[in-house]
Amino acid sequence: MKVKTHAILKLLWSVIVTTLFFGHAIPCFADEENNKPRLAIQYEQLPTQKIFKGNPVTPKLKNATTRRYRTVILEGAKKGPNFAGEYTIVEYGCGSCCNAFFIVNARTGKVFIPPFFTTCHYEEGVPGYGNTGLGFHINSNLLVATGARNERGGGEYYYIWKNDRLSLLKALEERSNNK
Repeated sequence: MKVKTHAILKLLWSVIVTTLFFGHAIPCFADEENNKPRLAIQYEQLPTQKIFKGNPVTPKLKNATTRRYRTVILEGAKKGPNFAGEYTIVEYGCGSCCNAFFIVNARTGKVFIPPFFTTCHYEEGVPGYGNTGLGFHINSNLLVATGARNERGGGEYYYIWKNDRLSLLKALEERSNNK
């Protein structure tokens, strides 16, 4: 029981450290030596070429899904770019321990619907155990998703944003023998 308690406390510490460091919990573990997040792929490895400095264009709500979430998208997009130079990640809750999002181009107003949402997964030993969320930076094309994608699997998933789409670069997950 002592080992499990230690693991839980270590997990909680990593969530606290990353929340304080980035403003929201991102999928990673704290490096015990200097309390900095440690990721399998670093944000600076996938830099953005330019950062949009203008006023965000009103998002174009062209389908039923974007119109259904118009308030979330319009309000979130007003904040301006926070990802890959000219894009705004607009996150919203989709239930208990569920995180969904849209990607909005601040320069053109185009809204992208990602192919997944994340939910918590609670399988011990899997990277990101007990977490869900996204990690991203304005000056990087890297998006890190933690949790179960579309309620399947679980772990940390590293995507590159290129040509207006997310492409999986790396997945850190473990499959249970119980499934």
